[in-house]
Amino acid sequence: SVRRKMNAAQRVQGGNDKKLEATLKKMNVQTINGMEEVNMFKEDGSVIHFQAPKVSANISSNTFVEGGSAETRSPARASCLTSC
Repeated sequence: SVRRKMNAAQRVQGGNDKKLEATLKKMNVQTINGMEEVNMFKEDGSVIHFQAPKVSANISSNTFVEGGSAETRSPARASCLTSC
């Protein structure tokens, strides 16, 4: 018999985003528009800064989801969040 080369199936990246969206939909979160920035303060004094994030929330269950590009700032730079 003739051996045939088996082609690998192409997988589409971004499946995690679809799973995340499905999970958030189950949690009944709603998008909050108009957020310009989000700052999350860590115990060591550093700050995680999101500029123009995508924010979703379910306020009744105290659940918030922030998405977007984040920048971690040291305690020295944390004092000048908007001007530096």
